[in-house]
Amino acid sequence: MAGAYKIFGKTFQSHQLAIATLLTVGATGFLMTRKSEKSPGSPKVDVVIQKNPSASQTAESNDDINVEKLLTELIEENDEVVN
Repeated sequence: MAGAYKIFGKTFQSHQLAIATLLTVGATGFLMTRKSEKSPGSPKVDVVIQKNPSASQTAESNDDINVEKLLTELIEENDEVVN
């Protein structure tokens, strides 16, 4: 016979834990996949693919975060503090 586990002062057999785990996973999956009664349906989204970005979109891409630059600045600041 398998060993028992003591959880919050109560003893549980391994088969009880296995059944509880399966029920929890099943219930969570069911609740996550069912449709909400409040929303009548899924929202409709139109996807438009542009081949040539406009000038405003290319200007926005310049506002992206430059991770390499930030890391370099952070390392330099850290070196100054250490030295």
